[in-house]
Amino acid sequence: MMNALGQNPCLVAAYLFSQCANQPWSIAALPPGSTASYPNPPQQYANLCQCNTVAYDLISACSVCQDHNVIQWVQWIQNCPANLTFTGIYTEVVPSQTSIPSYAYWDPTVLGFFNVTAAHALATEPPKKSDRKKMSIIFGAVFGGLGFLIIVSSLVVVYLIVRRSRRPPPNPAPTLPPPSRVTSPLMAPVMTIYDPDDPSTFPPPLTLPGWHVEAPAHQDASAPNPPQRRYSLLDTTPW
Repeated sequence: MMNALGQNPCLVAAYLFSQCANQPWSIAALPPGSTASYPNPPQQYANLCQCNTVAYDLISACSVCQDHNVIQWVQWIQNCPANLTFTGIYTEVVPSQTSIPSYAYWDPTVLGFFNVTAAHALATEPPKKSDRKKMSIIFGAVFGGLGFLIIVSSLVVVYLIVRRSRRPPPNPAPTLPPPSRVTSPLMAPVMTIYDPDDPSTFPPPLTLPGWHVEAPAHQDASAPNPPQRRYSLLDTTPW
């Protein structure tokens, strides 16, 4: 189960795991004479380099080559977030010192565990390169589609704005005349009742048309026979 460079699956898995650790990675051999298997990656190492079927197939092949058991796929990704778990691809850059064998791209999710027979059947096929380009194509198609939708939406908005601006202005609303002022009977002037003790209630002096009243000049009260008032019609000549 060697790759094209003659490397065993344990060494290939170590190369792939080191891409996320940014340091050399080593995979220790399992103790002989036991049925132990490699455990699933702990939370601090549950990353893009290990949470995929390629890494699972390689570590399982590493265990089988030592005559040991393998854990199930669901156990391997127990600590892996859903957004970091991939099937059939290795998303990171494959180191130039190694290559991924073909059997590592076998999908274990169908049976739930690594299948040795299927791995042997694929071991003679030429190795595949990293699927990072495939992921780039997928992401490019997605973002390209989103960009196209944004452009179409913008054109629709511009069209609606231009169409609305060309509409004739609406007819002005009819104006109603101001309401006429109606004098209420309750607002009629109040009649003042005559009060002999209140001079403000006295009626105004009565002046007959054509009559002129002339008051006599001031006379001394001690003078005998004070002159009387004289009245005339439109004529000031005394009678």
